[in-house]
Amino acid sequence: MNSRELFKLYFSKQLTENKSILLLVVISLIIGFSISIFVPIISYNQNKAITNNVDKINGGDIKIEGNMILEDIKAELFKIDSNAEIIKNNVMGSVIKEKKDNKFIFDLLIGDYKLNEDEIILAGNTADYFGYKRGDEIEILVNNGYKKFTINGIENISSGVTSQAEFIGYGKINQNHLSEKAGEPNLIIINSKSVDIIKDKFENKFPNLKLTTIEDARKDQEDSIKMQSVAMNLLNVMGYILMMSVLAGTIMMFLIKYRRDISILKLLFIKNTVINRAIFIEFFSIGIVSLVLSLPISFIAQQIITNSLGIQNTGINSQILILIFRGFIINFFLLMITVKVLSSAAGAISPMSLLNKDYTDLFKKIKRLGIILLPLILVSMFLYGVFSGENMLLLSFFMILVLMSILLLMLLLMFFILTKIPVKNEVLNYTSKTFRNEKGINILLILNTTLLLIFFLIGFKFPNFLKLTYDEKLENDIPYNNMIASEDLDNIAIELKEKLDGDKTFTLFSSEDGLMVFEDKIVDIFEVGVDIKNYNNKFKVIEGEDLIETEKDGILISEDFKSKEGLKINDEIQIVTQEKISKHYIRGIYDNGTINSNWILKPKIDKENSMILLKTDKEISELEISNAVIASLDQVGQAMLKKADEFLRGFRYICLIFSGSALLFNVLLMMSNGSMKMRDFTIIRALSKKDSFIKISTVINFLYATILSSVCAVTTYWLVGQFVFKIILDLEMVLDNKTVIMTIVLSVIFNFITYSQMFFRTSKFIDYNILRSD
Repeated sequence: MNSRELFKLYFSKQLTENKSILLLVVISLIIGFSISIFVPIISYNQNKAITNNVDKINGGDIKIEGNMILEDIKAELFKIDSNAEIIKNNVMGSVIKEKKDNKFIFDLLIGDYKLNEDEIILAGNTADYFGYKRGDEIEILVNNGYKKFTINGIENISSGVTSQAEFIGYGKINQNHLSEKAGEPNLIIINSKSVDIIKDKFENKFPNLKLTTIEDARKDQEDSIKMQSVAMNLLNVMGYILMMSVLAGTIMMFLIKYRRDISILKLLFIKNTVINRAIFIEFFSIGIVSLVLSLPISFIAQQIITNSLGIQNTGINSQILILIFRGFIINFFLLMITVKVLSSAAGAISPMSLLNKDYTDLFKKIKRLGIILLPLILVSMFLYGVFSGENMLLLSFFMILVLMSILLLMLLLMFFILTKIPVKNEVLNYTSKTFRNEKGINILLILNTTLLLIFFLIGFKFPNFLKLTYDEKLENDIPYNNMIASEDLDNIAIELKEKLDGDKTFTLFSSEDGLMVFEDKIVDIFEVGVDIKNYNNKFKVIEGEDLIETEKDGILISEDFKSKEGLKINDEIQIVTQEKISKHYIRGIYDNGTINSNWILKPKIDKENSMILLKTDKEISELEISNAVIASLDQVGQAMLKKADEFLRGFRYICLIFSGSALLFNVLLMMSNGSMKMRDFTIIRALSKKDSFIKISTVINFLYATILSSVCAVTTYWLVGQFVFKIILDLEMVLDNKTVIMTIVLSVIFNFITYSQMFFRTSKFIDYNILRSD
């Protein structure tokens, strides 16, 4: 008898008998295959959208920011390219009046935006912070008076704005609002075919201006593209792992369930190779049907997700077809390897095991084959990454491998601790022992649930984490969280003193725009005058010495300003303001917490106060400050939240799809485990134990899985987060209680779905025919 005949006579009947289980298997495989195929397509569309948006982000071929004389720019430009186009804009600090009459600072861009006189385009982070939407009416400060505007549009991708405007928020209005006193533009866009020549000439001629070409903007976006590719490829790799896990779990369940039949087949002198090939045909057929079905589903799914992300769908093109073909080939190859290797485990089932009921050889064989399978998969992924140029896929695969290794070590340690705890209760003692003896299946269940929890945390909590962590950094590093400007500062200071029980939470400063001159460089600065006697909100000096009243020429510069301009302690510089030119030396370096890097601190000399720096835990709206303009640092955190949220939207959608397949895999494993425990539970019932014994045991198993998966998920997420935040963002990750609670709740839900069918099937675990057949 050959393998095809055996398949038709016996194994094909098993497919019919197990239709419900095989349906779940096919659905899980289709989802796993689909994820691994459509994720690269979505990643490709996202990266293409980012690259295509570079022109839009920059606003034109060259963006120039800073104080300039337009005629000088034109004269120099037209020497190089007489056909160059100049788009001029004025960027000025303005105020948006919030619904509660609080006023918040943001940047106002005035230019030719083809808007009606009463219309405004608002930045996405500004709209999110205040809860505005298109069509809403807002009130902003224009030319020393407040005017109402209707929101014509919201820019989720900042286009042709300054780096500060992108950070703190902005609005765009038409140029007919430009005052005659506005002066020269401070933001211009140049469109020209001589970009490189213009950049070289302008950098030498106008060193105080900031020039950004499309190529510069593209380089700035490369980090986003790389991070996005890694994030999406993590899910891509999980698609491969999920597919292989479902196949491995199904084959293992099949071998355990039909080990008696396979033993009988061997007693009938059917060779191992014939049985192995018949099993290979069975599961390879299931896999190949699922893979073929996943191709159209993948294309439809990527279209739906891409459209929901607001990305223009490219349809079917050569690159999409190549990605689909690559996905098919690597999945086909991994499918063949997995089924081929694991189907050979049937060789460990011998007729003697049927007599002595000892199947330890089978379990040992499965473990050995798993160890053999891992390097084969590693080599396959490596070769695929090299030949396809998908380096990020390779990096993601190793990241997942490291993550799973960490989780596995944690689980083994916790299993060891759990089994060493002495218990006297009969049910608890039985459950602990079986939980330890079924370590393989339980680790797979908990590992899968933990990965699911980690991906959910990344997709749904990472943006909030980023904001929370950044807010915490600002809280620790800088001495204020609100800036207040007003013509009536003295009365506001009295009002704050009464409302905040003293004046220790705020300080009055003078301020003035200026220029710093050093080593033939001219740099825009913001001079901040400090009243040393009433210096409550002290900046943290991290190098050198703090300001002292007796040294009027000593100044502090920020850590970011020092790094950017290459300055050091005791360097001599000149500061140019409208009033005078003065010489100073750098006395110390202060921590600016990544914001307001051009602030220069110096002792205040005979200048009026112009702003208050306030640090308070209270909401600024609660203080009811009137006749003032407020800049809240919460807006900065909101801008970061907006960017991270946009970045992870696609990741989040795929997490939801992945969760369905992962839960199906858990249910399949639990059904396999239930089949294995049928004999044990029947014996328990035969010993006059009630249903409650099995149900309580199942609940305890559920609690073990919930606790272990929650601890592993939170710990691993915190460790990974610390690495990402510290190495990439230079921040210390903050883990809040809400995240821990969310993890526990999700773990309860996922594990309840996994264990519920076992719990409700306990009454069926009484089949004495199992004992008779043994």
